[in-house]
Order: sequence, then structure tokens, then C-alpha cells
Amino acid sequence: MPFFKRIKQRIHQTRERLGLRFFTHSQQYRARYHVYIRNEHSQQNPISLVIPTPPHSPTQEITTASSLTPAGFHRDIDPQFRNHYAVWRFNLKPHATLDIDQRFDVCVRPARHILSTRFSLNDYASLQKKYEPYLTPNTYIRLSTKVIKLAKHLAGDKKNLFHILSAINRYITKHIPYGNPITGLYSSEDALTLHRVDCGGFDILFVALCVALHIPARVVSGFFAGYDNNGMHAWAEVLLPDETWFPVDPSMEQRSHLGTTTRSGRFGFVGSDRVAFSYGTHIPLHINGAIHHAPILQHPFIVSPHGKTSVTLTTTFTTHSL
Repeated sequence: MPFFKRIKQRIHQTRERLGLRFFTHSQQYRARYHVYIRNEHSQQNPISLVIPTPPHSPTQEITTASSLTPAGFHRDIDPQFRNHYAVWRFNLKPHATLDIDQRFDVCVRPARHILSTRFSLNDYASLQKKYEPYLTPNTYIRLSTKVIKLAKHLAGDKKNLFHILSAINRYITKHIPYGNPITGLYSSEDALTLHRVDCGGFDILFVALCVALHIPARVVSGFFAGYDNNGMHAWAEVLLPDETWFPVDPSMEQRSHLGTTTRSGRFGFVGSDRVAFSYGTHIPLHINGAIHHAPILQHPFIVSPHGKTSVTLTTTFTTHSL
């Protein structure tokens, strides 16, 4: 690491440790999730559009419920992960444009956990059925021979959860290059084979390695908050045997170590500089009497007889501190 980046990193770490960064304290935000839609098709385009509505959690309280415009939507909940979302149906004229707006107030608390060394893989036996959605492979959590072999290698003969999760985190932050962000989601196989993957690629590999060892885990999707540019972001959570969720953010941890970011996120800590919108991957959505699967619920999900590329979508997420 270049000298000046190393100095910047140490200053950032010291300020965070002293509680001088805003994300080390609870934050109140007034948030706006805005979607601009343009029909690129030369004919009328009947589309269904889904956007996520933010969840309540121990670290995220929606203090003013989401206000959605335009009218004519209906709300629903996915049956697997219990994510909430809103659905509209539009018949867009050729090259017509449309704006979707969601506004809400939210209190976000930092999630800071010290992982106990007393937890063991054996402690999950009674939780397997209850948390089955977070133990199930899918299009993105691919338990290939390569993934399973790596998981077993990292775990070795250890049963101690602290050592296993630390080994997974250490491997990902040291060996997976960051880059090439996409609005969808890479698979765990992509993370091991492509030259670079984004935050979601880091997280899906972390989750897949956990699932391969029968440890419940999930991707959390949302946006950064409290910055001038609140870009999309994803991190991960691992269920502990006491049924609390342990946060990890391997992409931010790597980037912080390299001196390329001063935003929060590492093994056991994510700050109040983010808003979660969904949990899980390959999320089942009820749309027009059929089930469609979204990789994650972060950006809008579109269904159109002319294909998803028949419309242009631009999503912006802005926050103001209260």
C-alpha cells in the first residue's frame, strides 16, 4: 500500500475507534428512493414494476412509514424471506417516461458484535429446520465441487465457529479482487472464477461457504446512507446459534485495508451509513398471478413481454440527516 494511503487508513481506523465517525452512532435519516423509467420500445409496453420497501430490524427502525407515488400499487410479502415490496402495472406508450417515488424516515443503529469463541458447528442442529431458507442453495448460492472443497479446506478439522468464520473472511478479503459492479448479483462460482466481482460477489461467496458447512447465512441488500453519493451496497449476515445475526462486510474490509474507502464495514461491524432493503437471494415475487425470482431486491424488478431491456431504469437513493 502506498505511504499516503497507509496514513489515511490509520487515521480512519483511529477516528472510528474513538467514535468520531458518524456511522459509529445511531443516525436518523429522511430517505428518498426514486426511479425514473423510460419505455425504449416503439410500441406500447405493458410492464409490471416491483420496488422493495425497507424492513424493520434490531438495527433499523422505520419511524415514518413509506409513502409511495403514484397511486395504483399493491403491497406484498415474499413467502420465503418475508421481504416487503410494492407492485405497479403500467401500459407505457412508446418512449414514455414515468417517475416512481418512495419516501420514509428511518433510524439506523450500528451493528457491532464480538463473536464468542464458545459457539460450535454442533450448536446448529436444532436450528436447521427453522432457518431452512438460509441454508438452501439456489441460482446464486451454488454449492459446486469447488465451493464445497474450499469450505471444507477453510474449516479443516475445526468445529469452533469463531475460527471457521474468521478463516472464511480472511480468505475472501485476501484472495477475491474487487471490481466490475453490477445491478444484479454474481454467483458464488463467479466469485471464484471471474477476474473481479463487486460487493455482492464477495457476500454471495461468504454465504455459500457458510451454507456448505450448514451455517445459516444471508445477503443483505440496500444502499449507503449519509453520503453525497449513496450508491448501492450489499453485505452479509451469519446466524449465530443464539439466533442473533452476525454482520460481515468483506468487500468494505478489503477496500478499507487497501485505503480505497473510508466507509464502514468489516468482520463483526457495519455502521449506520447504510439502509437495508432486502434479505436473501433468488427472492420469489408474486407478479400477475405467477412467481418470478429477483436476484436481490435493491433496484426495481421489471416484467415485460418485450423483455427487461425494453425499458431504461435509473434508481437514486438520497438521504438527509434529521
